[in-house]
Amino acid sequence: MFIPVPFLTCIGLLIIVLALLAVSRPPARNDLLGPPVAPAALTPDQLAEIRALVGAERKIDAIKLVRNLTGLGLKEAKDFVETL
Repeated sequence: MFIPVPFLTCIGLLIIVLALLAVSRPPARNDLLGPPVAPAALTPDQLAEIRALVGAERKIDAIKLVRNLTGLGLKEAKDFVETL
């Protein structure tokens, strides 16, 4: 079975392009929001509100609030809330 050289060249180039795209992916976080704020930068009032939500067994709302205030990702915000 004979496979034409131009066809093999196209397949090779396609593999190279796909490999380059996989390596040069942008970060998962949306940088349009700016850098995330460290949870330590939260004000005492904000921390009190987050603790109140956790105390009222509204952990999901607390995670959402942390994400809105800090710009952290879901995992980081969840980890922060769980440490409270």
